[in-house]
Amino acid sequence: MVDYESDDDGPKASRFSLRAFLFRDWPYFAMLALALFGVARTSIARGAVTNYWIVVAPFFAVICVITRWRHVAVKERHWQPI
Repeated sequence: MVDYESDDDGPKASRFSLRAFLFRDWPYFAMLALALFGVARTSIARGAVTNYWIVVAPFFAVICVITRWRHVAVKERHWQPI
């Protein structure tokens, strides 16, 4: 069993920081918001929704590549996520 309690009661004792979480994962929240907007728009107006998804899909790909780009350790492998 893992013990997550710490004896250190200082400012580093908090394991979860909402600000750090939002700053780190804001691209995924933007993608979620765009997807929910697209689903809502699909259920309301079925006509011009295809163009929305054609524009949003590459935008999602760019967001995913950019967020993983900084986690690649070796500079030669930066093009691997693409």
